[in-house]
Amino acid sequence: VGERVEFDCWNIPLHILFRRAGVWDEIPAELQEGLTREEGRISLAVGIDCATGFFVGFRPGLTESSALVRSVLRDSVSDKSALAIWAGCSTPYIEHSGIEEGCSDGGPAYYHSLYWSTAVSLCGRYQFAAGGKPWLRGLVESTFSTIHKGFISKFCARAFENIAAKGDYKPMERANLLLTEFLKLLVLYIVDVYHNLPNGKDKRSPRQRYAALSAKYEPKRPPTADQLRMYFGTTVTRKLGPEGIRFLGIQYHSNWLAHYRSRRGDEQVMVKVDELDLGAVSALLGDMWVRIPGPAELSGVPVETWKAMTEELARRYGDEAELDFATYVGPALLRLDAAIKAAENKMGLVNTIATEEYFQRFEEQLRIHPVYDKPVEQYSAAPSLSSGTLGKLYGPSNPVASQSPAADKAEPGRPRLTSKDY
Repeated sequence: VGERVEFDCWNIPLHILFRRAGVWDEIPAELQEGLTREEGRISLAVGIDCATGFFVGFRPGLTESSALVRSVLRDSVSDKSALAIWAGCSTPYIEHSGIEEGCSDGGPAYYHSLYWSTAVSLCGRYQFAAGGKPWLRGLVESTFSTIHKGFISKFCARAFENIAAKGDYKPMERANLLLTEFLKLLVLYIVDVYHNLPNGKDKRSPRQRYAALSAKYEPKRPPTADQLRMYFGTTVTRKLGPEGIRFLGIQYHSNWLAHYRSRRGDEQVMVKVDELDLGAVSALLGDMWVRIPGPAELSGVPVETWKAMTEELARRYGDEAELDFATYVGPALLRLDAAIKAAENKMGLVNTIATEEYFQRFEEQLRIHPVYDKPVEQYSAAPSLSSGTLGKLYGPSNPVASQSPAADKAEPGRPRLTSKDY
């Protein structure tokens, strides 16, 4: 499991699906025109484990972009149970592991530097198959054929007919509902049907093979949250201050960061941010990436959820309000836990990726300013340095280091850092 994973994209023409379902006339004329052109296709990006035929990740998008295929790369090493809950699947979707080797064609989306650099860091080995020769990736091509015959030809039309029969929707709302229903059915078919259908000479399903091989041969461990931030995070630049690092109105601080600032001053530092987890960031202090924690309530909270919550608080308390984090913001996050999970469960069309410019616009439009009164000493003093692209994991040589930041050279009263290959 995870020894070799093949990645590919499949273009699904929506106008053909809607015509087969008999609901084409229900779609507005302006939308029909767009659907019949190139943009009227959904690109389904997938990652399939070669040993088992199991979908370790899949995502629909408006185009075959580097953002889309990169999101599948992350799904391949992450728990996808929230996706199965959203689609109403009866079987869980928790299977994931590390990837030892990845493979795809050499299309523009996969050959993009953004995807390529992430794939090499995550997989270790990555191959590009020759273009125009789909038989070199026979597994993924045959899987697309199975989905077309078993899902699109049989299930989509009936589901769309049920939606079209409802007359209480406006045309544009009905078109959106068709697309949402299509995505839910797609997830349902892959997780509940395809994964549990016996195939191959051993007469076992992909899920059964995945479970058996995982138990027999221990797969590569999936990356940690800190490693995911290094692989998939966006790099921004922030200036150190008395409160540490401020990002999207959130304060990130630690004793390590305070010590670094006391020696180097209020300088600009590079910061890695994971748009799907605002619980911590990684800052480049000298030549080491150091994990800097934020408020515990933000662990696992994505940027879009934080943005929606700040807008809601601004409407409630007024623009430019200074809100105490412990009194207002933290409890609001905990109360909205169900909404946060629901937002993570939804499977949207991936078409863009977060950039520094996007975060800059967010901060300029931020309508509230959380106020923190938590002293630095109450943050975790133990170091947790992010590993990944640098290839090494640094840690203290003795437990005393958890109370004192380390330097490149040992000084009186300060322990020396040791390093090991990760």
